[in-house]
Amino acid sequence: MTSWNILSKVLHRQLVPSLTIVRYGHRKPNVKRPAVPSWERACMDAVTNPIFPEVITTKIPPWVKSCKDLARVTVEPEPENKYEQLLIKDVKKLLSTKKMVIVCQENSKNSYQKLDAKILLYENGMAFDTRGSNIYRKATAGTELEQCHVLFQGFTCLVHADSAENIRTFMKIEKKIPFIIALGGILDGRIVNRDELSWYASLPGIEGLHGELVSILGSFASTYDMAETLRILTYMCPSHPVELYQTIVEYLESKLNKPCELLYEWRGSGPESGVPDPFKSTSAGIAFISSFSFQHLSATDDPDWTLLPVGAVCQHPKKGDGLGYWSDLIISSADKERIKELIDLRGCRLARPEVSSLSGYIALLKAVRDHGESAAFFGNVLDSGSHLASIEMVSLKQAELAAVDSLALQNALDQHPAMRSEIHILDTLGPLPPHPIVVRATMDAYLRQQIEKALLDMDKDKKWADKFAKYHVLRYESIDSQVFEIDKEMRKLVANMTTGARYY
Repeated sequence: MTSWNILSKVLHRQLVPSLTIVRYGHRKPNVKRPAVPSWERACMDAVTNPIFPEVITTKIPPWVKSCKDLARVTVEPEPENKYEQLLIKDVKKLLSTKKMVIVCQENSKNSYQKLDAKILLYENGMAFDTRGSNIYRKATAGTELEQCHVLFQGFTCLVHADSAENIRTFMKIEKKIPFIIALGGILDGRIVNRDELSWYASLPGIEGLHGELVSILGSFASTYDMAETLRILTYMCPSHPVELYQTIVEYLESKLNKPCELLYEWRGSGPESGVPDPFKSTSAGIAFISSFSFQHLSATDDPDWTLLPVGAVCQHPKKGDGLGYWSDLIISSADKERIKELIDLRGCRLARPEVSSLSGYIALLKAVRDHGESAAFFGNVLDSGSHLASIEMVSLKQAELAAVDSLALQNALDQHPAMRSEIHILDTLGPLPPHPIVVRATMDAYLRQQIEKALLDMDKDKKWADKFAKYHVLRYESIDSQVFEIDKEMRKLVANMTTGARYY
């Protein structure tokens, strides 16, 4: 081999690379500029792409409807739990029969503490009930006690007794039972909160008040000679507070320098037939009677009594001061947004003290007559028996309307402040003639003049004026029998307006 051939082979090897890189078309994909699919891929996509009708957005396909029908599942109601219904029935009976029911929060305790609490309550005339908040809510649903549902949260229990007088004992022993806390309760059918429970517990018992009244009335008979005692008889209680007439007795006794005693007759508004006349038997020297009884005595020309020409000037929160008193139309505070005037009460339940009461019924009938209505204006008429009972019936929503003596209403609200939020005065009728005061016709003329003068000068003595003002009586003014003519005229106007009454 020649040198040229060797040189050419060497040069040729240097020109040909020892490593050759071959690309087969694969590259890194660019997501921003994707590659166009191949023709075969594009054909396959076009063939397999589904074709939907254009009405798919407005018309539901049949297969969608069938799916909805299959999804509709009928849920059968749960079977009635007879044991739960039995518990609810027992709780309803408890709430309707017990005068005191206290709702308490029940905290953690052991069985020994619970047993000790039951024994302590039983020894004091009370009982312990734990049925569960769910049972209590179902038992009160749809009743007047439904607003107590806010108390039945979490673990609650009931402490109940047959008498509301047990509230004083419960508030004393509550601290001895650490796992219960009183939240509120029901006393004599009225729902009260924790503060009102404490207020009720602070009131004296009815037995104590009765004993105190008996001792006060009996002290006069035991101290003074009955032949020299001026007997004062009132027919205005319990609508008017007996303390008002005790103040009158004490005032006359101090001004006349003569022993006086108070007789309290609650069975009527004045002397009635079939009952011994207190003026003929000289068992009474002065009597406070109703307007109806005065009209009855005037019509019979009874010679055993005569009118004492003085009348009380009373105070009214809306009308101010005036001779006589007013008739307040009261409704429940819960209805004051719905009821704006008397005409809105057509078909209501009315509570009246008695059919002959001037302020409790006659004045209201005249107001109804002035609106062009008849006695059928009222859907139901309930005879309560007294002004205080009418106030309580409206407060408990047993009646929607009552017309009451303004003097009785103001004193009742003073004695029971909690009722101020439950009672709303819709309107006030009047003024009406003052409550008549009559004296025995055979009374000594000088003594009669002294009684009249003492009552007319009452407001001049600041000490006694302040005592009378506590019961909304400011002073006494001179009157005559003509003042009561308005009573006679009102009774004539409504004489034909009669309606039946259901006794409550």
